[in-house]
Amino acid sequence: MSDDFIDHVRAQVRSHGVFLIHVHEDEDGPGWTYTVGLHALGHPEIVLFGPDQESAKLMLNDLAFRVVDGVERFDEPVVIEGYIGSPYEVAVLPFPAEQHDDHLGIAMGVAGEELTAVQLVVTGRDHRWPWEYETFGDQGSSAVVAGPVPDIASLARRPWTEHVHEVVSGVAYGTSAYLCQRVQTGEAPVLDVVHDHDDSWQLLCGGLHAGEAAGDDGIALGLLGRMAEHDPSLREVLDLPRGFDASRTAPGETWTRAAMPRRGLWARLRERFGRR
Repeated sequence: MSDDFIDHVRAQVRSHGVFLIHVHEDEDGPGWTYTVGLHALGHPEIVLFGPDQESAKLMLNDLAFRVVDGVERFDEPVVIEGYIGSPYEVAVLPFPAEQHDDHLGIAMGVAGEELTAVQLVVTGRDHRWPWEYETFGDQGSSAVVAGPVPDIASLARRPWTEHVHEVVSGVAYGTSAYLCQRVQTGEAPVLDVVHDHDDSWQLLCGGLHAGEAAGDDGIALGLLGRMAEHDPSLREVLDLPRGFDASRTAPGETWTRAAMPRRGLWARLRERFGRR
Protein backbone atom coordinates (compact mmCIF):
# COMPACT_ATOMS: atom_id res chain seq x y z
CA MET A 1 0.00 0.00 0.00
CA SER A 2 1.31 3.46 -0.85
CA ASP A 3 1.93 6.27 1.62
CA ASP A 4 -0.30 8.50 -0.53
CA PHE A 5 -3.24 6.14 -0.09
CA ILE A 6 -2.65 5.88 3.67
CA ASP A 7 -2.64 9.69 3.82
CA HIS A 8 -5.89 9.78 1.81
CA VAL A 9 -7.57 7.35 4.22
CA ARG A 10 -6.31 9.35 7.22
CA ALA A 11 -7.88 12.49 5.74
CA GLN A 12 -11.18 10.68 5.24
CA VAL A 13 -11.13 9.44 8.82
CA ARG A 14 -10.47 12.96 10.08
CA SER A 15 -13.45 14.26 8.10
CA HIS A 16 -15.96 11.46 8.76
CA GLY A 17 -14.73 9.49 11.75
CA VAL A 18 -14.53 6.21 9.83
CA PHE A 19 -13.56 4.86 6.41
CA LEU A 20 -14.43 1.46 4.92
CA ILE A 21 -12.05 -0.81 2.98
CA HIS A 22 -13.44 -3.62 0.81
CA VAL A 23 -11.29 -6.49 -0.45
CA HIS A 24 -12.84 -8.45 -3.32
CA GLU A 25 -13.19 -12.21 -3.23
CA ASP A 26 -10.82 -14.36 -5.31
CA GLU A 27 -9.97 -18.01 -5.85
CA ASP A 28 -8.52 -18.18 -2.34
CA GLY A 29 -11.73 -17.22 -0.57
CA PRO A 30 -14.47 -14.68 0.03
CA GLY A 31 -13.97 -10.94 0.20
CA TRP A 32 -14.20 -8.88 3.33
CA THR A 33 -14.88 -5.32 4.45
CA TYR A 34 -13.45 -3.54 7.48
CA THR A 35 -13.49 -0.20 9.22
CA VAL A 36 -10.58 2.20 9.54
CA GLY A 37 -10.67 4.88 12.23
CA LEU A 38 -12.50 3.31 15.18
CA HIS A 39 -9.15 2.52 16.82
CA ALA A 40 -8.56 6.27 17.21
CA LEU A 41 -11.81 6.40 19.23
CA GLY A 42 -10.62 3.70 21.59
CA HIS A 43 -12.77 1.05 19.91
CA PRO A 44 -11.82 -2.12 18.00
CA GLU A 45 -11.98 -2.00 14.21
CA ILE A 46 -14.83 -4.14 12.80
CA VAL A 47 -14.43 -6.84 10.12
CA LEU A 48 -17.16 -8.53 8.08
CA PHE A 49 -16.53 -11.41 5.68
CA GLY A 50 -18.69 -12.55 2.81
CA PRO A 51 -21.75 -10.43 2.03
CA ASP A 52 -21.78 -8.36 -1.14
CA GLN A 53 -19.99 -5.04 -0.94
CA GLU A 54 -23.10 -2.85 -0.65
CA SER A 55 -24.65 -4.99 2.11
CA ALA A 56 -21.37 -4.99 3.99
CA LYS A 57 -21.06 -1.20 3.70
CA LEU A 58 -24.59 -0.65 4.99
CA MET A 59 -24.04 -2.92 7.98
CA LEU A 60 -20.61 -1.59 8.91
CA ASN A 61 -21.64 2.04 8.43
CA ASP A 62 -24.62 1.48 10.72
CA LEU A 63 -22.51 0.02 13.52
CA ALA A 64 -19.53 2.35 13.00
CA PHE A 65 -21.68 5.49 13.10
CA ARG A 66 -23.10 4.35 16.44
CA VAL A 67 -19.53 4.23 17.74
CA VAL A 68 -18.63 7.60 16.15
CA ASP A 69 -21.78 9.19 17.61
CA GLY A 70 -21.01 7.73 21.06
CA VAL A 71 -24.30 5.85 21.44
CA GLU A 72 -23.15 2.21 21.42
CA ARG A 73 -20.02 0.04 21.55
CA PHE A 74 -19.23 -3.37 20.09
CA ASP A 75 -16.07 -4.37 21.90
CA GLU A 76 -17.48 -7.34 23.82
CA PRO A 77 -18.93 -10.60 22.43
CA VAL A 78 -22.68 -10.20 22.00
CA VAL A 79 -25.58 -11.32 19.83
CA ILE A 80 -27.68 -8.50 18.36
CA GLU A 81 -31.27 -9.64 17.84
CA GLY A 82 -33.61 -8.44 15.08
CA TYR A 83 -30.95 -6.57 13.11
CA ILE A 84 -32.53 -3.64 11.18
CA GLY A 85 -35.93 -4.93 12.18
CA SER A 86 -35.35 -8.29 10.44
CA PRO A 87 -35.39 -11.80 11.93
CA TYR A 88 -31.62 -12.08 11.38
CA GLU A 89 -29.12 -12.09 14.20
CA VAL A 90 -25.60 -10.65 14.23
CA ALA A 91 -22.85 -11.89 16.52
CA VAL A 92 -19.93 -9.67 17.52
CA LEU A 93 -16.91 -11.91 18.13
CA PRO A 94 -13.18 -11.40 18.76
CA PHE A 95 -10.98 -11.22 15.66
CA PRO A 96 -7.65 -13.04 16.16
CA ALA A 97 -4.58 -10.80 16.41
CA GLU A 98 -2.56 -13.22 14.26
CA GLN A 99 -4.85 -12.41 11.31
CA HIS A 100 -4.51 -8.62 11.50
CA ASP A 101 -1.58 -8.45 9.06
CA ASP A 102 -3.49 -10.45 6.44
CA HIS A 103 -6.83 -8.67 6.75
CA LEU A 104 -6.41 -5.21 8.32
CA GLY A 105 -3.33 -3.83 6.59
CA ILE A 106 -4.64 -0.35 5.85
CA ALA A 107 -6.17 0.06 9.31
CA MET A 108 -2.81 -0.87 10.81
CA GLY A 109 -1.01 1.54 8.49
CA VAL A 110 -3.31 4.41 9.49
CA ALA A 111 -3.07 3.59 13.20
CA GLY A 112 0.71 3.24 13.12
CA GLU A 113 0.53 0.83 16.05
CA GLU A 114 -1.04 -2.42 17.18
CA LEU A 115 -4.82 -2.39 17.28
CA THR A 116 -7.72 -4.61 18.29
CA ALA A 117 -10.58 -5.83 16.13
CA VAL A 118 -13.88 -7.67 16.29
CA GLN A 119 -15.71 -9.55 13.55
CA LEU A 120 -19.39 -9.65 12.65
CA VAL A 121 -21.05 -12.97 11.89
CA VAL A 122 -24.57 -13.01 10.45
CA THR A 123 -27.13 -15.78 10.37
CA GLY A 124 -28.16 -17.10 6.94
CA ARG A 125 -31.52 -17.08 5.19
CA ASP A 126 -32.73 -19.99 7.32
CA HIS A 127 -31.36 -18.37 10.50
CA ARG A 128 -28.43 -20.75 10.98
CA TRP A 129 -24.90 -19.60 11.78
CA PRO A 130 -22.12 -20.14 9.19
CA TRP A 131 -20.57 -23.08 11.09
CA GLU A 132 -23.94 -24.89 11.00
CA TYR A 133 -23.80 -25.30 7.20
CA GLU A 134 -22.21 -28.28 5.50
CA THR A 135 -20.81 -26.33 2.55
CA PHE A 136 -19.76 -22.74 1.92
CA GLY A 137 -22.25 -22.37 -0.95
CA ASP A 138 -25.20 -23.17 1.28
CA GLN A 139 -24.59 -20.37 3.72
CA GLY A 140 -26.15 -17.21 2.29
CA SER A 141 -24.63 -15.37 5.24
CA SER A 142 -21.26 -14.10 6.38
CA ALA A 143 -18.87 -16.62 4.93
CA VAL A 144 -15.96 -17.00 7.34
CA VAL A 145 -15.51 -17.18 11.08
CA ALA A 146 -11.93 -16.38 12.05
CA GLY A 147 -10.79 -18.22 15.14
CA PRO A 148 -12.61 -20.91 17.13
CA VAL A 149 -16.33 -21.56 16.73
CA PRO A 150 -18.03 -19.65 19.56
CA ASP A 151 -20.54 -20.93 22.07
CA ILE A 152 -23.36 -18.67 20.89
CA ALA A 153 -25.71 -19.78 23.65
CA SER A 154 -23.33 -18.39 26.26
CA LEU A 155 -23.13 -14.89 24.76
CA ALA A 156 -25.02 -11.90 26.06
CA ARG A 157 -27.89 -10.76 23.85
CA ARG A 158 -29.32 -7.32 23.16
CA PRO A 159 -31.98 -6.07 20.76
CA TRP A 160 -31.16 -3.93 17.75
CA THR A 161 -32.35 -0.35 18.26
CA GLU A 162 -32.74 2.28 15.59
CA HIS A 163 -30.15 5.03 15.39
CA VAL A 164 -30.10 7.82 12.82
CA HIS A 165 -26.68 9.19 11.93
CA GLU A 166 -26.98 12.70 10.54
CA VAL A 167 -24.80 14.01 7.75
CA VAL A 168 -25.76 17.52 8.92
CA SER A 169 -28.23 18.47 11.63
CA GLY A 170 -31.70 17.27 10.67
CA VAL A 171 -30.62 15.29 7.58
CA ALA A 172 -30.01 11.54 7.96
CA TYR A 173 -26.97 9.95 6.32
CA GLY A 174 -29.29 7.42 4.65
CA THR A 175 -31.59 10.01 3.04
CA SER A 176 -32.19 9.08 -0.60
CA ALA A 177 -31.37 11.48 -3.42
CA TYR A 178 -32.02 11.34 -7.16
CA LEU A 179 -28.77 11.54 -9.11
CA CYS A 180 -28.42 12.42 -12.75
CA GLN A 181 -26.39 9.94 -14.77
CA ARG A 182 -23.29 12.12 -15.04
CA VAL A 183 -23.17 12.62 -11.28
CA GLN A 184 -23.86 8.93 -10.69
CA THR A 185 -20.96 7.81 -12.90
CA GLY A 186 -18.58 10.52 -11.71
CA GLU A 187 -18.39 12.15 -15.15
CA ALA A 188 -19.45 15.49 -13.70
CA PRO A 189 -19.53 17.15 -10.26
CA VAL A 190 -22.69 18.19 -8.46
CA LEU A 191 -23.47 21.77 -9.47
CA ASP A 192 -27.18 21.84 -8.58
CA VAL A 193 -28.76 20.62 -5.33
CA VAL A 194 -32.53 20.57 -5.11
CA HIS A 195 -34.67 20.08 -1.99
CA ASP A 196 -38.08 19.80 -3.59
CA HIS A 197 -41.45 20.77 -2.14
CA ASP A 198 -42.26 17.08 -1.54
CA ASP A 199 -39.06 16.67 0.57
CA SER A 200 -37.20 14.74 -2.16
CA TRP A 201 -33.58 15.61 -2.94
CA GLN A 202 -31.83 15.82 -6.31
CA LEU A 203 -28.10 16.09 -7.00
CA LEU A 204 -27.54 17.20 -10.59
CA CYS A 205 -24.67 18.30 -12.79
CA GLY A 206 -26.49 21.45 -13.87
CA GLY A 207 -26.88 20.61 -17.57
CA LEU A 208 -29.65 19.25 -19.73
CA HIS A 209 -29.61 15.52 -20.42
CA ALA A 210 -31.43 15.35 -23.71
CA GLY A 211 -32.02 11.78 -24.79
CA GLU A 212 -31.83 10.34 -21.28
CA ALA A 213 -35.14 9.30 -19.85
CA ALA A 214 -36.25 8.57 -16.30
CA GLY A 215 -36.24 4.83 -15.79
CA ASP A 216 -33.73 4.35 -18.63
CA ASP A 217 -30.58 4.68 -16.52
CA GLY A 218 -30.91 8.44 -16.69
CA ILE A 219 -31.81 8.81 -13.01
CA ALA A 220 -30.46 6.76 -10.12
CA LEU A 221 -30.90 6.79 -6.36
CA GLY A 222 -28.00 7.46 -4.04
CA LEU A 223 -27.46 8.35 -0.38
CA LEU A 224 -26.91 11.96 0.65
CA GLY A 225 -24.44 10.89 3.29
CA ARG A 226 -22.32 8.89 0.88
CA MET A 227 -22.37 11.69 -1.70
CA ALA A 228 -21.26 14.17 0.98
CA GLU A 229 -18.36 11.86 1.84
CA HIS A 230 -17.18 12.06 -1.76
CA ASP A 231 -17.77 15.83 -1.94
CA PRO A 232 -17.77 17.46 1.53
CA SER A 233 -18.79 20.82 0.03
CA LEU A 234 -22.31 19.42 -0.37
CA ARG A 235 -22.71 19.71 3.39
CA GLU A 236 -22.81 23.49 2.93
CA VAL A 237 -26.24 23.28 1.30
CA LEU A 238 -27.89 20.30 2.99
CA ASP A 239 -29.72 22.75 5.25
CA LEU A 240 -31.83 23.87 2.26
CA PRO A 241 -35.50 24.28 3.18
CA ARG A 242 -38.07 22.47 1.09
CA GLY A 243 -38.76 24.25 -2.16
CA PHE A 244 -35.24 25.64 -2.56
CA ASP A 245 -32.29 24.80 -4.73
CA ALA A 246 -28.62 25.75 -4.61
CA SER A 247 -26.37 26.02 -7.64
CA ARG A 248 -22.74 26.85 -8.40
CA THR A 249 -20.72 27.28 -11.54
CA ALA A 250 -17.90 24.91 -10.55
CA PRO A 251 -16.62 22.97 -7.52
CA GLY A 252 -15.15 25.36 -4.98
CA GLU A 253 -17.32 28.27 -6.14
CA THR A 254 -19.96 29.87 -3.90
CA TRP A 255 -23.40 28.28 -3.83
CA THR A 256 -26.35 30.47 -4.85
CA ARG A 257 -29.67 29.62 -3.20
CA ALA A 258 -33.10 30.37 -4.62
CA ALA A 259 -36.73 29.47 -4.02
CA MET A 260 -38.28 27.27 -6.71
CA PRO A 261 -41.76 27.45 -8.24
CA ARG A 262 -43.99 24.68 -6.97
CA ARG A 263 -43.68 21.92 -9.57
CA GLY A 264 -43.87 18.20 -9.10
CA LEU A 265 -40.71 16.16 -8.82
CA TRP A 266 -41.13 14.41 -12.17
CA ALA A 267 -41.92 17.68 -13.93
CA ARG A 268 -38.63 19.08 -12.66
CA LEU A 269 -36.72 15.95 -13.59
CA ARG A 270 -38.25 15.97 -17.07
CA GLU A 271 -37.11 19.57 -17.45
CA ARG A 272 -33.58 18.72 -16.34
CA PHE A 273 -33.42 15.77 -18.68
CA GLY A 274 -34.48 17.78 -21.67
CA ARG A 275 -38.00 16.36 -21.80
CA ARG A 276 -40.84 18.79 -22.42
